[in-house]
Amino acid sequence: TLQPSRAADLRASVNWKVKVNSSRQIAQVSSNMKYSRIHELGGTINHNNLFGKGIKATIKMPARPYLSSSLKAKRREIVDNILEAMIEGYKRT
Repeated sequence: TLQPSRAADLRASVNWKVKVNSSRQIAQVSSNMKYSRIHELGGTINHNNLFGKGIKATIKMPARPYLSSSLKAKRREIVDNILEAMIEGYKRT
């Protein structure tokens, strides 16, 4: 589990953007924190200098999803907001 300050940093780093072209709209949600991917998906960390003492170690980190679980929990709300925005956009054309 992340320390509270690092969890807040990770939460604050989540950003989104929407790409629109003539045939589709794509929403992308991401984080630019260097440790965000391994927390979301899990993975292996290879250390060559653990604790600055020249210790080599391989650490297997389990997935600790923070983004996909939140998106799943808010799926209905997200879809409703997208549909509402689309309807508003079509009304303006």
